[in-house]
Amino acid sequence: MTEAVDDLSAAVFERAALDATHLRAMHDALRWTRQHRLFEGHAATATRACVNAATYARLCAPPRASARQLELATTFTVLFFWLDDLEPAALAAVIAGRWSQV
Repeated sequence: MTEAVDDLSAAVFERAALDATHLRAMHDALRWTRQHRLFEGHAATATRACVNAATYARLCAPPRASARQLELATTFTVLFFWLDDLEPAALAAVIAGRWSQV
């Protein structure tokens, strides 16, 4: 599960995890951000975004949310955080670029 996670991120995730599902959501979100090149060059920001997004998804989820539902909510929230932090010109470039083709 941790092959794409550096030691620092793994340590942060271990301390922040509420349970195994929450931990997995953080790992999966970080893997997704790296696969899609979000937060490039900002590893600590990516780690914080994944912890915050997974925690938000977990605490706001319905009581019987599946691991897959939590993963999707976490990924969506990380993407929102990333887009929200972009400068206007960078956001325009993202909208005009490959993301609009998805």
